[in-house]
Amino acid sequence: MNVKLIYAIFIALTCLAPDIFAAAAPPCEDSPLKLLLKTTGGSGIPFQCHWMRSSKNKQAWCSNAAEIASHCPKVCGLCSSYGCSDSQATLVIGKEGNEETCPSLLGSSEKRKKNKCKNPKVAKTCRATCELCDSDDTESNQPSTELSAVPSAVPSFGPSSFMWSQLYGDLDGESNDRFGSACAISADGSRLIVGAYGQTDARGGAGQVIVYSDNGENWEQIYAPLNGDSSVDSFGYAVGISEDGKWIIVGIPDMSTWSNSKVKVFADNGSSAWVQAGQDLIGSGSVRAFGWSVGMSSTGSRVIIGDPYSNSLTGRVYVLDFNGSVWEDVHHDQTDLLTGTKWEYGVFGKAVGISANGMHIIIGIPNNNNMRGQTKVFKDTGSS
Repeated sequence: MNVKLIYAIFIALTCLAPDIFAAAAPPCEDSPLKLLLKTTGGSGIPFQCHWMRSSKNKQAWCSNAAEIASHCPKVCGLCSSYGCSDSQATLVIGKEGNEETCPSLLGSSEKRKKNKCKNPKVAKTCRATCELCDSDDTESNQPSTELSAVPSAVPSFGPSSFMWSQLYGDLDGESNDRFGSACAISADGSRLIVGAYGQTDARGGAGQVIVYSDNGENWEQIYAPLNGDSSVDSFGYAVGISEDGKWIIVGIPDMSTWSNSKVKVFADNGSSAWVQAGQDLIGSGSVRAFGWSVGMSSTGSRVIIGDPYSNSLTGRVYVLDFNGSVWEDVHHDQTDLLTGTKWEYGVFGKAVGISANGMHIIIGIPNNNNMRGQTKVFKDTGSS
């Protein structure tokens, strides 16, 4: 047969039935690792793909920064362009923020590469080098639509498509520490905070808070622990953490005297320590449990604090914004709105929560209406 004719038939078939010749598209995933955005001054800004999901600047970032596009093809809507490949960006690895790339991270040793590729974060970031382009993405963000993967109304303790596996070893406290009495985790799960309000090593029973980071191999403590100031503090009875894990809030309800309770907020200084952001936050009244419950918005700039034993155990809740130097009440002229008034001993604010953008709050009032309990949700509608 004429060579030109064979070529013409091949071209026609590929046009009319391209699926016959097209290989299955490899999974397209954003890297879960931080990439380091270089600035004109030479320093870098840590950046993660999921931060763009609700950002108004997503399109501009994806269009103007090639390193973001290759690092975050899924959120940028560029899977067809990038498909399965290594991220070309500089990555931020470990607690110390070491700068790496896929080649430098994996190295030339086949044994080292194999070990590193066992880390799910490295595998997603360096799919080509890890030779995972043809594998199924077992950690896809999209849930399976198979019937076997959908849980039934009745919980089953048998085999299931859903499985929790422990990440690294246990984190343990010591005698009477109450380690784990409060805990919280960052949005991507890479940082966590644990409260131990009974810890006695530092100052009697002052309490302690420790923050850990996932270094790819285990949970690694970030900086020195934070400790209470006096033996009656109960420091760490309640804790919260921002979306990126760079801001934390600590409740100090003083469960011994109920008169010196307060809350402190700390920020990661990026090098060696947690530094207090703004002033100590203190409630009102001579008897209080200010800091019994706490919450923090995604950026850490808005916090909610429960004080369920103030106002003769009626309770009160505070919402504050950080203006860059001090914390200020939000809508301070509406204090009655966030005060339990209907039922005496309702302990308004014994549990609290706040949305990621800080615009919605939820307040638990477990003793309200003769112990029936109640929950209220409020929305910030702006200044009146």
